[in-house]
Amino acid sequence: DSANATIANDQCIDIINALSELPKFGETAVAGGSGLSIEDVIRGTLFSLPEDGIPQSITAWVATPSFSHLMRCAIYIENADKTLTLVAQTNERSVSPIPISGKWETFALPSPVTLIKGNYLLAVVSRLSSGSASAFGTANFADFISVQTGTTFTSFPSTLSRPGGTVRYSIYCTYTPL
Repeated sequence: DSANATIANDQCIDIINALSELPKFGETAVAGGSGLSIEDVIRGTLFSLPEDGIPQSITAWVATPSFSHLMRCAIYIENADKTLTLVAQTNERSVSPIPISGKWETFALPSPVTLIKGNYLLAVVSRLSSGSASAFGTANFADFISVQTGTTFTSFPSTLSRPGGTVRYSIYCTYTPL
């Protein structure tokens, strides 16, 4: 009976975001090229938030061609000393197999936080498992910073050193302006 169908929380976020056209910061274009592994490796890019806001979700272009994978996303603020401090993370959730070309996956943020105008790292990671999980980015963006660091999947570290990569990942945050 379709009248009693249920919708997953992340699907609700997709619907709400599409209907409300909330602003986004990050990279909303799909990167060309092949994906880079996110299995127990944090991958993300530093982006500017143009105004204060409350993040609703993080969306990343990912692929899991063989098996379902548990994934999560995070937001880190860039501090004055260029270190990065964790401010929010999504719950882990299973992502069903996605073709090697990838697709957008949205992860809801469970607790509201306020972000002030500034620079934030948007990151994604997958639990190490069978098969492969990848995030997509475009290399050689000198004005973008990316991080690639080994991690255990149980949670994101509270701080990260500012990385030196130049990959602009296809990942963005939808937020409510203040």
